[in-house]
Parts: sequence; C-alpha cells; structure tokens
Amino acid sequence: EGDPLEVKQRVDQRQIALAKGALLTLKWPNGDQASVQGPATILAQRNGLSVVNGIVWLQADVGFTIGLPDQQVKTKEQSRLSLSVEESVSVLGVESGLVSYGSTESEHIHELAQGRALWNGEREFAWHYSSNAGIDMNPVQLELDPTASYWSCNFTVSFSSDEAMLLARGLDEKAEEMLLKIQAKSVSAHKNDVELWRYALSGAPRSPRRVLIEGRQGAATLLTVSGLDKKIQWHLHAPLDAIEMEGPVALKDLRFRTGPPPIPDFAFKQDDE
Repeated sequence: EGDPLEVKQRVDQRQIALAKGALLTLKWPNGDQASVQGPATILAQRNGLSVVNGIVWLQADVGFTIGLPDQQVKTKEQSRLSLSVEESVSVLGVESGLVSYGSTESEHIHELAQGRALWNGEREFAWHYSSNAGIDMNPVQLELDPTASYWSCNFTVSFSSDEAMLLARGLDEKAEEMLLKIQAKSVSAHKNDVELWRYALSGAPRSPRRVLIEGRQGAATLLTVSGLDKKIQWHLHAPLDAIEMEGPVALKDLRFRTGPPPIPDFAFKQDDE
C-alpha cells in the first residue's frame, strides 16, 4: 500500500504488490514459507496467504490456507506447492503432500495429491512425473493440461529390433491425430496414414536414445533425439496425449511436466540464512 518493504521486516495483513522481476520470500514463525514472483499482489494472513495475481511457491505444514480468487486451498499434510493466478484464473500444482480445494460451505471438496494439478477448480491433470526405472505400462497416458502454455516430456528409449517402434500421439490445430514414430534407425511424423517427414538417426541402432519433446502455445513443438544433430519441428496444437510401444522396446527415465512453473531451487530460505 505504498510503503517499501525491507529485508527481515515484519508484514501485516495489508496488500503487498511486487513489480515484474521482483522476488519476495515470506517466512511464518512455524516455518511455513512462500516465495512470490512479480508481477504479483498478495495479502499475508496469520496462518495463510491470499493471492490476487502472480506466481507463488509454497512450503507449508498442515493447516496452511491459501485464498484464491475462485476458492480456497488448505494443506492436509506437509506440502510443497506451486500456483499461478492470472485474470482471476488459478492453476495449482502439488509437488509433494496433499491439499484440499474448496471452502467449508462448498458442496464438494476436491483433494489434490502429489504430482497432480488443478485448473481453476474445474479440471485436474498431471503436473509432473519422474521415474528413473523402466516403464511397464503400455500405453503411457500422460494426462497433460490441454491449455498449457508450456509442457515437456523426455525419456530414454532403446530397441531390440529394427521393426520395433515407440509411438507418440498428439493433436494438430484441427484436432486431428498426429503420430510420431521413433525406431532404431529413424524418426518420422505421420497424419492420416501419410508420412510428413522422416530423418535417419546416426549411431549404434541398439544404443539407448534420449528423446525430448517440448511445446509452447503459439509455437511449433520441438523434438530433440540422440543421433540427430538438430531440433525437429513437429506441429502439435496440444501436449502429447500418450506414448505407446510396439515390439521389443525398453522405455525408462520418463519425465514430463505442465501447468504452473516448477519450484526453483532458490525459492525458500534455509534456517541459517
């Protein structure tokens, strides 16, 4: 409300505004912490935080309350969260722990667990997933946010025969299925049984290949794969829908994410700082 903040200053329940590029970390007496990235507008509470707009990362114990434009969130376990609010639309992601979404007057309280995200209280999706082990499920349903401004999926794949393949499925701007085929010696894109492009992959065909697929709204999806010295444009309109394996295929080190920005390493203050 017009007064500048200083390091180690105590704050009350007046509105706090952060300019673009500013970063504010708040710490409660019990150890709860919030890191806020500007532009943002927030109000600190005795055991909670109200977010009008901006990006906020939280590390909180049981019972911490977050007020959002559409509803309120409460931690049910010790939790690490990421959330963004823009034009009264909230997106909430749970890195660890468990939270509830909805007020005590609500007919339905939505619970959100680790690795899940919620768009404006209406649509749940996968926020992030990470596994160093081999993936047994086939197909892998990613459940990514269809409106995500940024998403990524990366994995390691290897083939025991030239005919085996990994299929990645997505949609173009006409909501028609796009198919990416990765094999031991090549990578290709297909639509309506027509091959759009194909690139040969160098290196030993049986060696594991690292694959990264990342997309942004309004831009081409980029594909990076071991054995190709350039990034390939693959024109998806929405994030990947699923990954499928045909034949002797080994898939491991799978990671994907979407939704609000992940919690950066510098977000929270250590006790000795």
